[in-house]
Amino acid sequence: MFLSEAGARGVGIVGHFPARCHTWPAARKQIIAELVLSRRPDKASAPPETSRQGSGAPDNISSEQNFAGRGGGKTALEKLVKRLGLGLIGLVFFWALDRISANELAKSSVLMATALPGIAGVFLVLPWMRERPRWFSRATLVIIGVFFLDAAIKGFLRDYFGLRPNPILVLQAIFNTNPAESSEFFRHNWRDVVQAVLAFVVMMSLAGVGERWLARREARQAAAPWRARGMAGVGLLLAVFVALHFNPTMAKENPLLFWPIRYLDYREQLAQAATMEADVARNMAHRSDWQVRYAGPERNTVVWIIGESLNRANMSLYGYERHTSPTLEAMRKELIVFRDVVSSEPATMASLMKMRPRPESPSSRLARFTSRPKTV
Repeated sequence: MFLSEAGARGVGIVGHFPARCHTWPAARKQIIAELVLSRRPDKASAPPETSRQGSGAPDNISSEQNFAGRGGGKTALEKLVKRLGLGLIGLVFFWALDRISANELAKSSVLMATALPGIAGVFLVLPWMRERPRWFSRATLVIIGVFFLDAAIKGFLRDYFGLRPNPILVLQAIFNTNPAESSEFFRHNWRDVVQAVLAFVVMMSLAGVGERWLARREARQAAAPWRARGMAGVGLLLAVFVALHFNPTMAKENPLLFWPIRYLDYREQLAQAATMEADVARNMAHRSDWQVRYAGPERNTVVWIIGESLNRANMSLYGYERHTSPTLEAMRKELIVFRDVVSSEPATMASLMKMRPRPESPSSRLARFTSRPKTV
């Protein structure tokens, strides 16, 4: 029987010498090791790490670390898969709420499946980044947030237009508006704006809670070192993500490139409009070459009325109950009113570009206009 030194400090360990220990110092070391293991249930069944003769492994490496090393980065890859699950579940949520179409869901899912593991995986592969787990969490939330914000904006535009609009027309409306029109827009559509904002905030909050829960759970687990196969997987996904951008359709669906690419298209359309106006001005400048002959009343004025931000459903000329167009109603007998005309574009600039094509024969076109009565 014996009483160890720990008993003098209040621990009180009483027992027999272990069979393999023949001296008091060796028995003391064995007892302390067993005491430490008894306080860690996950290691209670593991043999004491007193000697590893012939194993070739250092004495200070635990069996759990050896197991992680044999796993070859399996735990680290699981981190990326779980974060990808958070993002894909959010995209499915936006699709279920009819914020994005099935086609948009498929394209966004493909981009996220390569972008999130490929980009966020860099924060796990590089050693100096791996030592800062918060960077990995922030990168994950930023990538997910970009896709969620894109889905929320597309959902709002779908609600407003009733279908997916031409993004160039959206940019035209933004750059050709003024504070008064913007204020009126938000007064009429604030509910749709609030719904889009709430959808984004709720999904980002859930993603943040999920990321925090995963990070806390993983902090209690031993870090698994990366092996060449895991690093190659992250590199392959990152390469696939970059390669997808060689496909113009996929490149335009990248949330970070969606609006910049449309803005470049918008600038190109403005340049085409300026070129068209210059061509019209140049062709119309030489009046001596028109050779226009008119046979009809002495005075015959043609008025081309373009309704800016006007809907015929709100015009009394077309049957609206309030007298919103009294002047046109007074001229009703002198007008040709079209009731079965559908605009080729929902925005002013695009419609005007199609109403004013490049003149092939200015004289004949002018003759056609001057031979008609007043029209609306």
